[in-house]
This record gives sequence, structure tokens and C-alpha cells, in this order.
Amino acid sequence: MSTVAIHAAKTSLSKPLARVEAGGEIVIARGKTPIARLTPIRRSLPARRFGAPKGIVSVGPEFFDLLPDDEFGDRSNGQHHPPPVVRRRPGVGDRGKRTDGGLDGNLALRRARQQR
Repeated sequence: MSTVAIHAAKTSLSKPLARVEAGGEIVIARGKTPIARLTPIRRSLPARRFGAPKGIVSVGPEFFDLLPDDEFGDRSNGQHHPPPVVRRRPGVGDRGKRTDGGLDGNLALRRARQQR
């Protein structure tokens, strides 16, 4: 990181900009007081497109077949267990926070009774 005076930056802006393009960082100072920093802009990656690898990546029908029992080792004992079903109240996400912006039914009733 190098420091450049305002006058030098104004008269030859292309030189500090060339150093910034090369990945450097320039501080512009008024006297000995730094007032601005020139840094390179990070190039952002293009946005991901859904379906971009279509035709490049394929999943065969064997992907959806059940795994053989020897793949499970001692854990399955030859039985296939369905995954556990998680049931949540409608509108309540993880950690009990409301996701639909509404009030909990019981809470709404309690508030209505308090206002009477």
C-alpha cells in the first residue's frame, strides 16, 4: 500500500490507477492525513442459472434404487426405516419464529381478552 498526495493523484491519475488494476492499494492523503483509499473492484461471479448443467450432468435410474443391505452395515439389521416425519405448526419455522407474519392463535386470543 502506497500513499500519494492529492496534487500528484490529480496530475497523474492514470499511474495510481494502473497500480490499483494490478491489485495494489493506494491511499490519497492531504499532507500527512489520509483521506481516501483506492482499491480494486472485486469482479463478481456471474449469477447461477437453474438448469445450467442440463445436458452435461445426468442422473441414471439406478440412482433411485434402494441401497443394498451391506451398504448399511450393522445399523440397519436388514430393516429399512423411513425417515422421521417432522411436524410443525403452520406458519412456524425453525426456532419457533413466525414465518407468515401472523400472530399465534393462542396469543391473539390472550391479547383480545386483555384488551376487554
